[in-house]
Order: sequence, then structure tokens, then C-alpha cells
Amino acid sequence: MEILYLSIVVLLGSIVGTSTGFGLSTVMIPVVLLFYPLSQTLLFVGIIHCIGNIWKLPAGVDGDQAPAAGFLGAMLVFQISTEILSRILAGFIIFYVFYVFLRPDFKVKANKFTAAIGGSFSGFMAGIFGSYWSYRTWISTR
Repeated sequence: MEILYLSIVVLLGSIVGTSTGFGLSTVMIPVVLLFYPLSQTLLFVGIIHCIGNIWKLPAGVDGDQAPAAGFLGAMLVFQISTEILSRILAGFIIFYVFYVFLRPDFKVKANKFTAAIGGSFSGFMAGIFGSYWSYRTWISTR
């Protein structure tokens, strides 16, 4: 029965995420946490994201480089100290908030080059920081 519930959550989360711009994790994590511990929940969400990235490859969505950049980012988690990663993430978030606040009308031209750069950056950031927080959570639950 749990698999049926999880399948429905993934389907509904994908529909909501696609139509609103929220990520699947926003919907999926709280619901899956009702059935599984956090470490397993993060694993399930990671698998869904991996399948989603593979599914996007033939269409060229977000740049074909996103999965490779995500893998590279995930591998760096084991090479860089957690203190440095925390500071980089905090600095990026602070910079982003100020930038969006000061330049709310900023737009990036939509073309293949910006899709490749944006996809690579998005994949890299998701790989490094998604894996980093998953790894920290896994370590803290052991």
C-alpha cells in the first residue's frame, strides 16, 4: 500500500512542480517522511531526481550537461570540508538574495548557450549541495 501512496505522491508532485515551478522535493519529502526515516527519504528523492534528469536528456532540457555536472558536484562533497561547503552555500544564498532584490528585472536571454551554462550550473549546485546535505543528514542519523 505504501508504494501506491508514494506513486501517487510522485505523480501529483510532478504535476504540481511542473505547473507551479516548485520542485518535486517540496511536495515529496514531507509526505515520504510519514512512512520512512529521513535518510531513506532523501535516498528516494535522489533516485526520483536522477530518473528525472535521465528522462530530460533526449529533450535537451536544462542542457545535456546537467547530470554530468551534478555527478561532478556530488563527487566534490568528499573532497571539500563541510565548513567550506557551508560557507560557500551561505555566501551564494546571501549574494542571490541581494542580487534579486537590487535587480528584480534581470533576465537571461533564452538560447542554447544559456541553457547549457544554466543546466551545468544547476546540475553542479544540485549535485554538490544536495549531496552535501544528504550526506550530513545520513551521518547525523548514524
